[in-house]
Amino acid sequence: MKRSRVYAIVVMFAISSFCRDFFINIPPFILIKHVKALGYRVDFGSRLVAYFGIAEGCSRIGTALLDDRLLKNRLLYVYFTNCLLAFAVTIVLGYNTSSSEMLTAYVLLIGLISGPLKAGYFAVCGELLDGEYMKELYAGFNVFSGFGIMAGLFVNGLVFDLTQSFNVAFLITAVVQLLGAASTLVVIIIKKLS
Repeated sequence: MKRSRVYAIVVMFAISSFCRDFFINIPPFILIKHVKALGYRVDFGSRLVAYFGIAEGCSRIGTALLDDRLLKNRLLYVYFTNCLLAFAVTIVLGYNTSSSEMLTAYVLLIGLISGPLKAGYFAVCGELLDGEYMKELYAGFNVFSGFGIMAGLFVNGLVFDLTQSFNVAFLITAVVQLLGAASTLVVIIIKKLS
């Protein structure tokens, strides 16, 4: 593979890693405050965070069980699909959601979607350059993931402080997730051309 394509893959997936963690770590951190701002009791927000964790854990286990049998050399497609699903669920259920049923559906679906993004992350790093530099890519992309976590929390907190609502934060998060899906699609296209 040409060096320029390797650099393009690494840069695009670094962007995708940033976007992934901008989004993934938001539900556990903002849900309680979001629920409280909507007028619900704090214990409902705590239950939502628990539902998110349970759904994410179950989907991680399911991904790990299927990983080598069905998903080998297809994890980038799963990653891309989950990024698009996260965008759609955030737009439909997260943005402008006020009912307890929609909030519950949102956290369950986001938990199920985000589990494979985390469970298959190391294996996706192996697929990027066909197993070369797998550990180095994983370590480097985790740095970008950390920046995504910090940026996501800062941006969403700032938006809430300015607007007293997380609706705009959900919209920003959805757009960032769409950017993550687009950068993952670019990686898939570059790999197909190689």
